[in-house]
Amino acid sequence: MAKSSSFTSGFNEPAFRDAILNTMLMGIPEDPNERLTFWWRRDQTYSPDDAAGNPYDWTEPPITDLPGNPKLPEKGVEQSLQVPYALEFSARPAGSSNTVFGEIDSSRAIVTMMETDFKKIETADYATVGDSRYRIQFDAPPVGLFGVTVWTLYLEAEDQA
Repeated sequence: MAKSSSFTSGFNEPAFRDAILNTMLMGIPEDPNERLTFWWRRDQTYSPDDAAGNPYDWTEPPITDLPGNPKLPEKGVEQSLQVPYALEFSARPAGSSNTVFGEIDSSRAIVTMMETDFKKIETADYATVGDSRYRIQFDAPPVGLFGVTVWTLYLEAEDQA
């Protein structure tokens, strides 16, 4: 739809994509261990297993053991991928959750990326930033600028290292 605008001819999509990508790369840490990384758990099936899919006998090997993301190389462990992104971190004291244990202040990260990179990570199970693990809460509705679509993901800290 966005490509059908009468303003489309004045928009240089390749130059825009290149500028946004390079801007994202400027904000990503140099050390790969400090970057946002998306992870896929292995798809394992046990027999017999409980309602949560866990084996009754942990000494028995799984009857199926498949990579979580078939598009990535098989490594025999959980798979991971880093893509270009922009990240906004919030300690989120105003977003506290009331629980029976009291208020829980979970840190949050808002991640923005272009659709080409979002397609690579959209099935990820969780994300990490350094040693901190984040639950992928949800994806916001995408926004566009002519032929470019931008996705925003909301992550919530499971633990803080």
